[in-house]
Amino acid sequence: PVFHTSRRMAPVRRWAILNSTTFKAITFAYISLLLLGLSDNIRGPLFPEILNNFQLSNTQGSFFFSISSTFGFLGGLMSATLVRQFSRLQVLRISILALLGAQVLLASAVYFPIFLAASAIFGCSLGVMGVIQNMLVVQELEPGPQKNKILSGLHSMYAGASILSPLIVNAIAWLLPSENLWRTCFYLTAFLSAAVLASSFIGPEIPDVAVKVPIDFQASAQRKQQIYFAFTLAFYVVCEILVSSRMALYMRREFAATLAESSWYTAGFFVCLFAGRLLFTFWSPRLDLKKQLYTSLFLSFSLLSLGISFHPLALVLSGLTMAPFYPLMMSLVGHLFPHSIGKALSWCVGISSALIVIMHFAVGFLTDALDIRYGFVVGPLCCLLSGVLLIGYEKFFPRQQHSF
Repeated sequence: PVFHTSRRMAPVRRWAILNSTTFKAITFAYISLLLLGLSDNIRGPLFPEILNNFQLSNTQGSFFFSISSTFGFLGGLMSATLVRQFSRLQVLRISILALLGAQVLLASAVYFPIFLAASAIFGCSLGVMGVIQNMLVVQELEPGPQKNKILSGLHSMYAGASILSPLIVNAIAWLLPSENLWRTCFYLTAFLSAAVLASSFIGPEIPDVAVKVPIDFQASAQRKQQIYFAFTLAFYVVCEILVSSRMALYMRREFAATLAESSWYTAGFFVCLFAGRLLFTFWSPRLDLKKQLYTSLFLSFSLLSLGISFHPLALVLSGLTMAPFYPLMMSLVGHLFPHSIGKALSWCVGISSALIVIMHFAVGFLTDALDIRYGFVVGPLCCLLSGVLLIGYEKFFPRQQHSF
């Protein structure tokens, strides 16, 4: 079955990256995902400044994130339609241009409703970018360890951006101290968006992959497979976002940590996530894909449970065990849905965005009603749900042409 990827398949296109268009596709996917990560993660450190500027409560301010996640869901779902009308590179250019416009509007907004409208455009553009970036790599390379390594490298860009974002904010605060620090940061990311957009015109155009789609691949069974797969991935994504977004608050509430101490724990998680993905960029374990996915989920579940029950250092180390899961699942998309990669990725990004919105509300409710420790239980629970769906895939779709 496709799930059991053989190491002997790797040499088929081991040096395909030397092809100029393939090289550009992979390089541009890397650069644009770094931009996505910086744009997404720079908002967290700026959030208190934004609240003060618009005189908002925490509840009102939360719409800044929830609206962008909601429209990220819509952007992810409409990506498959866009790639039928335009090339992958054109869609990515359009989404980066929209991101650029949103960042300028965020930086210059005087009224909060305008700020929220910009957040909607911002979220939609990130949703589209998340799909197309993965498509550029998944469709360019044949299955095998080489592809898994390149995908790990791709998603290390987001983890690296998570580390860089607060450093950039601190550097700007030191160099250009101002009450409008947050506006300066959004203008900077807008400049970076313009630079990345301009770089897309360097080198050859990236041709689209022409695929003749059989009629039976349009059946509802195929759509059910894609949605099932998307939920399997989305539960993992919720777990990762939960730990990264609530780690500092968890340390402050449960361990009376200082601002600096809680920030170090959050940074430690991102460093582990980045290091893990970087490791898998250069190293391919002698395990088939299925065992790698199960191992990642089992170890992540164990460390998260230990972190909640005993010591938070285990929460930091969970970044290492989570690291390979998302890139491996992206590689698996090409195995399972070779004729409808765009649609499958759209479901993945869309459903992940929707579950993230639900998670933020659920964890907030559990934290207010009980304690943040109970909110953190959502993390290992989502790991468990992802594992259960992974195990059940072949039972639900035993006769599909492409199965685990």
